[in-house]
Amino acid sequence: MTIDATIHRIRAYRDHRGWTRNRLATEAGVPESILRDMDDPEWSVTVKTLRRLESIIPGDFEPGACSFRGEAA
Repeated sequence: MTIDATIHRIRAYRDHRGWTRNRLATEAGVPESILRDMDDPEWSVTVKTLRRLESIIPGDFEPGACSFRGEAA
């Protein structure tokens, strides 16, 4: 998966759950300030942060697909 695809997946999961940036940060255990610009196309994020964010997303979640079987928000 490319970095752009990973970022897209993280954004889509946050939207799917209806979470604020603050809630996403809390769930992933990262400071909210890191996510302040996450909707900006030029958002620059570290690999460590991407891994933390990705770790809270169920493996079967796919943006725009109906195959996700996790709980709703």
